[in-house]
Formats: sequence, structure tokens, C-alpha cells
Amino acid sequence: MLKLLKWIAGTLLTVALLVLVAAIVIPAVIDPNDYRDELTALVKDKTGREMRLEGDLSVSVFPWLGIRTEGLHFAQPESIGGDMVSVDSAQLRVKLIPLLSKRVEVDTVVLEQPTIRLVTLKNGVDSWSGLLSDGEPDAANGASADSGSDASGAAVALVVQGVKLTDGTIVLDDRQAGSRTEIKQLNLATGNLIGDSLADFNASGQLFQSDATSASGYNQTKFDLGARAKIDRESLAAELERLQVELIQVDQTVQLEVDSIAVSPQQVISLFGASVSVSGAQAIDLSLPDATINLTQQTLDAPQLVATIANLNATISDARITKLMDAPRVTGRVEVSEFNANKLLSEFDVDYSPTNSNALNAVSLKAAFVADMESAALSELVLVVDQSHLTGSASIRNFTNPAMQFDLSLDSLNLDNYLPKADESQGLSASKPVSGGEALAIPMAAFHAVNANGRFRAKQFIAGGVQLSNIDVTVVSQDGNVSITPVANLYQGKLEGEIAYQQQSDQAQLRVKQNMDLVQLGELLTDADITDQLRGVGMLDVDVTVTERAGKQSNQGVIKLLASNGSLNGIDMLGLLAQANTVANLLSKGEQQQADATADKEVQSKQSDVTKFGELIGTFSLNDFQLSNNDLKLVAPGLLVTGFGEVDLATQTLDYNLRVVVQEGIDGVIGEKLSKLQGYTIPVRCRGSFEAPSCLPDMQALYKAYAKTKLDTKKGELLKEKYGIEGGEKLSTADAIKQVLIQKALKKDKNNSSQEAKPPVGERDGAVEATEQQPATPGKERPISERQAEPEVQTEQSVSGDQAFSNVPVSSDPAPVADTPPEPELNEKQKRRAERKKLLEQLLSPSDG
Repeated sequence: MLKLLKWIAGTLLTVALLVLVAAIVIPAVIDPNDYRDELTALVKDKTGREMRLEGDLSVSVFPWLGIRTEGLHFAQPESIGGDMVSVDSAQLRVKLIPLLSKRVEVDTVVLEQPTIRLVTLKNGVDSWSGLLSDGEPDAANGASADSGSDASGAAVALVVQGVKLTDGTIVLDDRQAGSRTEIKQLNLATGNLIGDSLADFNASGQLFQSDATSASGYNQTKFDLGARAKIDRESLAAELERLQVELIQVDQTVQLEVDSIAVSPQQVISLFGASVSVSGAQAIDLSLPDATINLTQQTLDAPQLVATIANLNATISDARITKLMDAPRVTGRVEVSEFNANKLLSEFDVDYSPTNSNALNAVSLKAAFVADMESAALSELVLVVDQSHLTGSASIRNFTNPAMQFDLSLDSLNLDNYLPKADESQGLSASKPVSGGEALAIPMAAFHAVNANGRFRAKQFIAGGVQLSNIDVTVVSQDGNVSITPVANLYQGKLEGEIAYQQQSDQAQLRVKQNMDLVQLGELLTDADITDQLRGVGMLDVDVTVTERAGKQSNQGVIKLLASNGSLNGIDMLGLLAQANTVANLLSKGEQQQADATADKEVQSKQSDVTKFGELIGTFSLNDFQLSNNDLKLVAPGLLVTGFGEVDLATQTLDYNLRVVVQEGIDGVIGEKLSKLQGYTIPVRCRGSFEAPSCLPDMQALYKAYAKTKLDTKKGELLKEKYGIEGGEKLSTADAIKQVLIQKALKKDKNNSSQEAKPPVGERDGAVEATEQQPATPGKERPISERQAEPEVQTEQSVSGDQAFSNVPVSSDPAPVADTPPEPELNEKQKRRAERKKLLEQLLSPSDG
């Protein structure tokens, strides 16, 4: 027995000595560089790629069987060129003794300054082409390898003490996708990950990703991560604890922490205690208590995810992702607690100041959601914005070319509270001046490429100052055409119509057809900040088409207005006519100089001026922001106004010619103010701004009318005196001639009858004398309707003259005028006065009758 033990001990000693001698002698005797060519040829034969060894090779035998090389290069495919892998220095060592028991114990693998370039060309060729088998192993090789009676291969144990990589570079150049990612200054150090206990794992470096929007052309991110991990060599189950990741990008830092991650052999990943914190300009905190990922079924389940962004807290519950790797689809519920959205925007440096400083101070949200890579949908939506509540559902399909569906209901909203506040500190001069057409242009781009279908209802809605209630809007769009059909209550009336948009090649067209019936126009126009000049209950019918081609807009259409029991502010029609009445009164008294001075005074309306009316009717034709009208009619107490003119919407000016008929028999204050004008028509022209136009009665026409009235008076006196015709001043020339002829005929018949009867001379003379001396009976005034029925009177008749000029003979021919030297050039006012004076002289000059 002792002899056997000595033999065994001697054998072991001999083996040890041989190993020791081999460890010392072999490296000294054998130079591995002598086999450099054979080694590169072997790699070329097996991979088809070139491998270069530019540095020295060295080997060790005991206790580690190892190799170290410098200047290692492995080529890319010829179509790519360059090196796929290059390493300044590499070392790999395996313990010798454990190999005898089929246990591979690898020392720390060391790579110094490695560079790995993985390239994908546009034709699909990449760095791995030719290295990896695309097919399944054949039956002979695959079956025999797995079903052989010798299963010793499965019993080989692999132990790697760790990996140490310093100052490495990894380049991912995908030319198909047009992206490039680089990892530089990569440092990696691990312990024995394949073991029974957790080992350290640390990595750091800088990540560069191509970004065309960045000034430098890429985004840079520094990373540093650490954890403790292990992998079971039998089941390949993995565990990871205390994972900490820090990412730094410009002025933002992202920190990720996970308590533990477990990966089962069935490829189920369980995650616990995960949190993400983003600091910097945009602070975000995410908390994921637990989640389960099933790689086999491609699902992810997260009972709860809490996100905090500044003062916003959102909770996503019952989240589930299916088809995780193929086509992710996520479902769940979201709830956002009440937060101050205005404050949140301020913290994110969003330049937004609402008109109402209290707007967006209380916002919350609840909804169920479903989303994938191409669509998203919300249901059971409850959105609260301050005092407004929006409920319903909405969805969007195809993010590239969005198509929307919605069914929403709103209780009330004042949209004006949320519009950006005007920057008054800059003043008007700071803004670029725009033309009226640009200011009134319709934002056609808002309709372009709209693909939306749905319904929107609201109990009350305020926009642009206009208040609507019981709103029901239907939106239908297809192939670039959009139709919006609104129905609403509007200022005690009703609004209904259609807005239709069409896009055809380079031309866009928008047609607006709206009917507003029994609407309080004053409240509507004032709230809409259009004008505060018109009040009354009315109907407004709009049919306008806006066409845009090459960025230039034109518009055409018709607007019909019918208002009743209202008023026109900024225009005092009675005040204007009162001036004309004063002129007529001065003329009747022979005070021509004062009449001239009064006639030349232009009446400037004030915003406080008011003209009340019982009815206002007009049809306005729109053509490129110009409104024209020729059927304006206004019925006011004691007045009937008709007219025509134009309105320039761009400059907010008007130019109108009015004909004011002052009705006869007006009582009260109005009658007193217009006593000289009753029954006649006064031309008036209004020009200037909407708010306070300048209006001037046509005094020249007034003078002509007055002079003609005097002539008609003398004509009536002449007819009465010579022919006994009563009311001759009211007869037209044709009627007066007819009456004269009738009187002459009657007189002739009477004379003939008298001659046939041959009465006594005394009686005949007495009868004639009595007839000639009999005073004429005053003529009766004809009714107003008969006076207005006379065409000549309706057109020319004006102020009834006083009796101041009743004894002055009237001549139809002007008095001769002596030759005089040329008069000096007169201004407009002087010309008007000269014309009026000449007219009066001609019509009131002495004549033989």
C-alpha cells in the first residue's frame, strides 16, 4: 500500500514537473508568431474575410493557457470596405487544470481600444453578410450533433471571471434608414456573471445619434450605469438588482432606478420598483411599482404607472401592451388630477398669457384609451377646464395623414378667455401694417387637408364675443372637401346654414351660407366688435364665396338685411333735415345770406347721434371686400329714406346717396323741426368712417325746389286770376294746359249759347259784370296721396314757400344780363352760392306774366 502511494505521489510529481517545464520551456522555445500566416489563412478559409495581426503574439501555459495579441484587424465584406473589428490589444486566458474535468474557467477577457463598425448598405448588404448561416442545419449534421450517445458536450461548464473593455468604439451605420449611431469612450467591466452569486456590472461612455434638426448634426448623450447581476448556467435564468442608470444630454439629466429584474427560462421578465426622474428644463418623474413582460407572448402588463410633470400628476392604470415587438398596441385608463395648466406652461417656458389671467387654473382629465403605431382613441372622456366640462369620444387614424372621428358635448365655454393676450406694451407701431384685404382674409389653410367627421354639441359657447346657445354642429369631410353644418340659438333668434370648403388643384374655395332670423342685431354686432351703430330685431341672410389662388383671395356674394324697430347710431337724420329746414325758413324770409351760410355748414355726425326706424331693408353685393347696394330703404317716424352707395370693408368707410322723403302732417317735435320740408324729398350724401360719417344735405337741390315752388305759386295765381282754375300751383305743366283749354272751350260754348238766346242787353251786361266781379273761391288742398302721385312734384318739389315773395311777378325767361368782365376763379363754396343766387334771380325776376 505504501508502495502504491509512493507511485501515485511520484506520478503526480512527475506530471507537475512536466507541466512546470512546459510552462517555462515552451514559451521560450516555441514562437507563436511563426504560425501567424497559418492562423490568418485559417480565418480566411472559414470566414472569407481577411484578418491581420500587426503586433506580436504571446502565449502562456500554466496555470493559465492564454494568448495575447496586438494590432488585430478583421475586415468588412469587400462591398463595404475597411475593418469590421480592430483591437489595439486583446487577452484571453483559460485555466489549464479544470479543462481535464471539462470545466472551462476563463479569466477576465481584456480588450483595449476596440473598434467595431457595423454597416448596412442601401442594397441591404451588412457587416454580418457571409458570417452567419441563413438556413437551418441539415439533418445529418444537426441530428447527429443533438442525438448522439455522447452527451458530454452538454456537461461542459463555462465560467468567465469577467470582461474588461477600455476606451472602445462601436459604430452603427444604417444607410438604408439614413441613421448613424456611435458609442465612444466605452468602458465596460463585469465580474463573473455566470455563477451562483451576484456580480458587479458597470458601463460608461458617450452616445452620438444623427439628428438633422441639431446644429451639430447629432445628439450627444453621456451614460453611466451600474448593477449587480447573475445568470444561471443551467437554466439561463437571470437576476439583476439595484440597477442605476444616469443619462446626461445637454441640460437634462435622466436617472433610472430599478430594485430588481428577474428573467425566467420561459422568457418572462418581472420588474419591481422602477422609477425614472428627468431633471432640467422639463422635470418629469415616473413611477412603475411592478410590471410583467412576456417575451414569448409579446405582452406587457403594468397595473399602475404614475407620472409627475411639475404640478401635473397623471395615473395610468390597467395598462396592457400586446404585440410588443411586432406592432405594439396599448390599452388602459388615464386620470389626471386637477392642476394649474397655466403654471405648467410657464415652467416649460411656453410664452402664453391668456386674456383672462384665471384661465387654465383648474384642469383635469379622465378617459379610457387605446393606441398603436398608427392610431389613437379616447372614450369615456371627461375633460374639465375651469368651469367647462367636455365629454364624449374622439379618435385619430393614420398619424401621417390624420383622419379624425369625434362625438363631443360641452356644457359651456368662453373661448375668448383662453386667447393670447395682446401685447399692448409694443404699441401699434411694433406690428407690421397689413392691408384691409389681409386683415379680413379667411384662414383657408385651416380647412386644407382636414379629414374629420363627427358631431359637436354645446349648451353655451362664446367666441369672438358672439354668444351662441344650444349648438349642434356636424362636420363631414371626404377627398379634400369639408362641410360644416351649424345650428344654434343666437341672440333670441336662430342661426342655421352651411360652410363648404373645396380644394381643386391650385384653387381653394369656401362658401358660407348662413341665415340668422329674428336676431337682436345690436347685441350681435356689438359683441362681435363689428359695429355698435345698428340695433333692432332682424334677419341677416349671407351667401358669400371666398376663392384663394396662389395665396391671393377674392370674394363675391350677397348679404340681405331686414331689421325692424331699431335705430342707427352715429347718424342723426332729423338733425340733418333740421339744417335743411332752417335754410328753407331763411329763404322764405328773404334772408339769403344767412341761408347760404347755414347751407354750407357740413353736419358731422357724433357717435351719440341716433336715428330710430321702424324698418330697414337692403341687399348688399360683395365683391373683393367692397359692398354695393342700390335698394336701401329705411322707414322712420315721419321719414322715408331710400338710397344707394358703397361700403369699403377693408378701410371701414362708406359713401352713400340718400333721398329722404319728409311725410306731410307730422305732429309733435318732429313736425316742428321739419315744418318747411313736409311732403318733399331731400337728397343727402354721407361719406367717411363707419363710426361717424359726414353727411350733407343737397342744398343746391333745395334751392331749386324752393325757387320752383315760388314759380308754381305764381303759376297758380295766374291760372286762378285769368282762367279761374283753382289749385293750379299743384298741377303739372301738361295738366295746367289741359285745364286752360277746357276753360276756354267752356267759355266759347257759353258765349255761343248766349248769342243764340239773345238776352236783354242789361241782363247780359249785368251777368257779365257780376261774373267778372265775383271773387274767386279759394282752392281746396288735395290729399297727400294725390300730391305725391304727381311725377313732376315727387321729383322736383321741395319746401313750400312763404308769402314773402308772393307779390313779385314771376317770369319764365331770365332777365337780360349786361356784359361784364370775366369773374375771378371761385372756390367750391363760392361757386355754390353764385349758382344759387343766379337761380333765384332768374326765377324771381320781374316779367310781364
